[in-house]
Parts: sequence; C-alpha cells; structure tokens
Amino acid sequence: MPIKSLFLTLSLLLSFNAVANHSNETNEEDSKPASAWLYKGQVLPPNTFKKKLPPSDYFEAFEDHFDINCTDVFRSKPGLYFGKAISHLDPIEASWGESISLAVAIDDVDFDQPYHFEETDHGIDVVHLTDGIGIYNGDERYQIMQDISLDECDLMAPYINGSCKEAYKVHVSTWNGGSMGHQNQIGIYGLFEMEDGKAYILPLKYIDDDAAIYFKEAKDILLNNLPKLTSLSSECVYLLEDGSTESYVGLNLREIHNDQCGGDPNTDVSIGFYRIDQDKELWEMDYLDGSYQRIGE
Repeated sequence: MPIKSLFLTLSLLLSFNAVANHSNETNEEDSKPASAWLYKGQVLPPNTFKKKLPPSDYFEAFEDHFDINCTDVFRSKPGLYFGKAISHLDPIEASWGESISLAVAIDDVDFDQPYHFEETDHGIDVVHLTDGIGIYNGDERYQIMQDISLDECDLMAPYINGSCKEAYKVHVSTWNGGSMGHQNQIGIYGLFEMEDGKAYILPLKYIDDDAAIYFKEAKDILLNNLPKLTSLSSECVYLLEDGSTESYVGLNLREIHNDQCGGDPNTDVSIGFYRIDQDKELWEMDYLDGSYQRIGE
C-alpha cells in the first residue's frame, strides 16, 4: 500500500479535537488532518471541487456548448467527457455572461483563502466562510472520505491527455445561510497532470448516496468492535473500502507489519471482510461460503 494512502487511512482513524484558523501553509507543529487535500504543502480550498447541485444551469451550459445529449450520464460521470465531448479544459462563457469551468486549473486556485478545521459527527471539515445571503453568514466546506487508486482514477477519465496523480472521494457542502441548510454532494475528484505540464482538479463521478452512512462513521463502528475481531490494536491495522453500495459500506480489515506491530514489513495480511449497514450493524464475511453474519448473533 502506498505510504501516502496508508498515512491517510491511519490518520482518519484518529480524532482531531481542535478548531483553529490557518494561513495556507503547513509545518511540523501544524499538521493537517487527513480530511484536507494538500497540493505541494498547501490546503486546497473548498471551491476547488465543482459540485452537481441545483439549479442545473451550470451543467446545461456545458451540454449546450459541447453538444452533449446524454445528460444523465454527463451529470453523474463527467470524467468520461473530458478529452472527448469536452474538447478543452478552458472556461466557457455561459448564457448569463459568467465564465464557468468544471475543470479547476491549479494555477487559478486561490490558496490564500482563509480556512479553519471543524470537527463534525463524520470527521473533520475544511471550512471557508462566505458572505451568505442577507444578514446570514455562509460557508463552503469539504472533507476527504477515502483515497482512490490511480488506476481507477485514470479509468474514470479515459480520453484526457494527461495522467492522474492523486484522487479522492470527497464530501463537499455549501451553505448560504437561512433555513435551507447545507447542500451536500459526494464526488470523486482527480488531480491530473496534462501533457503540457498544467495541472487540474477534475470532477470524475458524482455519487447520489445521501441515504448511505459515511465511510468515516462506518470505520468508527468497526474500530469500536475491533476487540471482537482481532487481538491487534488499532495502531496495527488499517482499513480499505470493499464494494460499498447505497445499502452498506464494505470494509477490508488488514494487518500493519512494522517494528512496533511485528510481521514482515514487505507484506500485509487480510484479517476479514465486513459490512456496516444503514442501521449501523456490523456484519462479517464467512470465508467458507462468502455469506455475511451479523456480529453479536
């Protein structure tokens, strides 16, 4: 497993109990929670991640400009259109006169936006405060839910003239104040380096699974039951997502091998496969027949 992915996985298993303002630089005394996406040591702001939220004018503008007919596919899997129907990544001019883009060029990212970390029920959000509407303050926020393999990332944007360097499943949220609350979106985003050397953050896939429990919450449920599953401590295991659906989050619990935990550091071992359903019940796979049994039965 890549060191960076392992670090992110382990970091998500820890709680972060501080809420503080930050300039967009990190150092040894001010390390980021795993929820933040770093680019060359700087935290990407929330507006880097383009959302598929109502109204739909934003996507309609791209459909009209690039003559995209399969709107349902485009709005759920935009990565399939970059480099093909969407022939370039430059901004386009919408009918209302605004310059808009789905691809966010790293060169255009405002890394000086103020932000802070905020603990929620599902992890740590990176929060940028906005003006909101009227007398209300608003905010934009996001958190990384899990890392995505580079191979999977490249497959989500097969026609683009570049390669995926980093990808994550991200929960993005916007609030403009008032009674409407936050508008939430889960999506998979990739950092692509193009053949001309430019780098972009691209939305690859939007996931409409509001009914599903969060990946972070599922991991917490499994770790709370860890003594029932293995004699190893939480410092000597890590988790990978395994076949999640809208009904459950699938997790593969694996051993960490190092000086502290023992074992061959060049290998790791699968302890078991588990599912956490929407009722927050933990299920374990039987290796003999592949069926799942609820823990505690």
